[in-house]
Amino acid sequence: RRVHGTITDLSQESLHFLGNEFKLEYPIGAEVITKKIYMDDIADSHSTVEEAEKAVIETTSILEKGCFSIKKWHCNDRSLEKKLNVNDDKEEAVEVYTDVLGHYWNKRDDLISLKSNELRELKVFTKRSLLSLISKVWDPLGIVSPITIKLRIPFQDLWRHGYDWDRCLDESEIEDWNDLIKELNESLKVEIPRSTKPSNAVGYPQLHLFSDVGSKGYGACAYFRWRTDDDKIEVRFISGKSLVTPVKGWSIPRTELVRFVIMVRLAKLIQDSYSMQEIESTTYWTDSKVNLHWIRSCSKPLKAFVETRISEIIENAQSYDFRYLPSKYNPADVLTKDRTVNLDSYYNGPEFLYQENIENFEADDDNEATVDDEQVAKELRPMKKRKHKRQLKKFNILNVNNDDSKDINKSEAMQVIDGVNNAENWREAINVIQQEHKCEKIATNEELRDDVVAGASKLAESLKRFENSMYRLQTDCKLGGE
Repeated sequence: RRVHGTITDLSQESLHFLGNEFKLEYPIGAEVITKKIYMDDIADSHSTVEEAEKAVIETTSILEKGCFSIKKWHCNDRSLEKKLNVNDDKEEAVEVYTDVLGHYWNKRDDLISLKSNELRELKVFTKRSLLSLISKVWDPLGIVSPITIKLRIPFQDLWRHGYDWDRCLDESEIEDWNDLIKELNESLKVEIPRSTKPSNAVGYPQLHLFSDVGSKGYGACAYFRWRTDDDKIEVRFISGKSLVTPVKGWSIPRTELVRFVIMVRLAKLIQDSYSMQEIESTTYWTDSKVNLHWIRSCSKPLKAFVETRISEIIENAQSYDFRYLPSKYNPADVLTKDRTVNLDSYYNGPEFLYQENIENFEADDDNEATVDDEQVAKELRPMKKRKHKRQLKKFNILNVNNDDSKDINKSEAMQVIDGVNNAENWREAINVIQQEHKCEKIATNEELRDDVVAGASKLAESLKRFENSMYRLQTDCKLGGE
């Protein structure tokens, strides 16, 4: 058994060293040791019994070279489990449940559930005791996120109302909290399939993600959509995540955009865990047309809050992977409600995912909530003229006679010369001079043309001297000069 505690980092480094040292001799075991170990648990999955047995043999061989020993192997195949633990002297009854990564694993039915399957009723209801109660639910996969969000929303209300840590709640509030705790205890017993891949699945899965936002919370959930060998569709729940909106609150477009970010981050976590090559496609479903427009085609400047999050979304997802979905089909809707809802669609996925062809899925909903245009307009960054702290010296080097002239091109020549004289830097002056169509217009006036050409040459020489000076300055700085 691995030693952990104050020397956890040392033991982790030792295991990684062993895995890298023997990865050529035991490639499967090396991958298990370097990627599939968390603290003192090894968690891995294989498609066949033969593959699982080979992984165990290689992993054990590597660990023995470092004087590490495995206390016991657990497997959902009873015959393989007996074979792996043949040296176990204890005559134990058949274990149905075992602990793995903070969860209960039903080895017989291959289901997982939360380890904290019941929360004790509180004797004293204060903000301190409620925070302790909520923190006892260890649910990294979001199995009971639709229920825990119902506890976190009223807990945030305590903050909003200014409750002290040890102030007792009112009788009506205590009654509501007792009902929530009772509902949570019933949900904690739910079990979901451990494997995200059906035993008769063929090919690679499609990853589908959904997100929703409410007045007090927002969240996202993910599913794998598989095709089986009997030409049917199976959907497996992967993970879910729910959060409460900040106390100060966001505008509706901003809150919807943040849930987009949560959905994209969840997808990236799944893609990194399963490897992108093992996922056929990724689709993001949303009921926000405003955010879809921002991601796909918005060319207007947006405020930093919006622009930063859109950049993260575009960096990690393709714009064509986002699709519109009416709210009534959205399984993530349960992650934002503070009332009792049916969780079947959350654990099993929406019904339309079981259809044969969902690429052409379209569902109209005339009752879709619309966002106020004024709220969207508030997210646009106003266009402001750049204000320079100091004006550069104007280039008063071109002059023409302002006397009346019959030459029809004199006005065009004056525009070019004014542009040069009003330029704020050398580059801008050169750009004005190099406008070919304007130079062509003044070409009929020989005197003006000579003035313009002479001015351009003068600017070019000055620019060259300036760039040489800057280069020497940079060179001196690199050599340590002040």
